[in-house]
Amino acid sequence: GAFTQYATPVLRANCTSCHGDPNNAAAQTALNLASVQVDTVTQQTAGCNLVKRKMSANAAASPLFAVCNPPQAAAAGHPFNFGGDINAYNAFRGQVLLWYVAE
Repeated sequence: GAFTQYATPVLRANCTSCHGDPNNAAAQTALNLASVQVDTVTQQTAGCNLVKRKMSANAAASPLFAVCNPPQAAAAGHPFNFGGDINAYNAFRGQVLLWYVAE
């Protein structure tokens, strides 16, 4: 589906090293993406539903994006900010929004 096609690759590349790590309690509590790392339909569906719940009614302004936006990440207390690369952030955001719109 759209989640597996668009969102899973960028979430794995940018988020699951912390949010999928069972030893990172803070990241797991904020958003547990362990299911995104497993290629079964059941786990991808679970990941899709979890991320969908984190999206706001205005998906483009979702907290999912605000916390890792390079200019805002430090103020949000989020340690990951795409190395300050706004183009990498925009590519991530674009892929996740492609999934969200397709759903």
